Amino acid sequence: TQDCLTERGEQPASAPVNVPVLRKDRSEAVALTTALARLHVHGSAVDWTSVFDGLEARRIDLPTYAFQRRRYWVEKSVDAAGADAGIRREVDARFWQAVEREDLESLAKELDFDDEASLRAVLPALSAYHRSSRDR
Repeated sequence: TQDCLTERGEQPASAPVNVPVLRKDRSEAVALTTALARLHVHGSAVDWTSVFDGLEARRIDLPTYAFQRRRYWVEKSVDAAGADAGIRREVDARFWQAVEREDLESLAKELDFDDEASLRAVLPALSAYHRSSRDR
């Protein structure tokens, strides 16, 4: 599709850039970040500070030439990452199951929250939200 945006004799660098944002094989966050990166590489100004706001991201100096042989990738144990994600999914599942059943007692226990009156007030809205998003 990028080829159809370039007129005959036009330099590819001056042609408009086609950047897909929705991709069926990627999450929305990954697809959007990739699209922003492509725009940045093609000379568009991207406010990276607002993109990574709240994510504890930081800038690092990259090597000035390719032969320094120093890795800059974040090292994280695959097992630890998988275990953390699994625990989060399990906790989330218990929370949403309690919401869907409108089980006030289980929900209060999951949240370690004593004010059942407040939970009772928001539980129907949470339950409707969860059913609606699941059905979508």
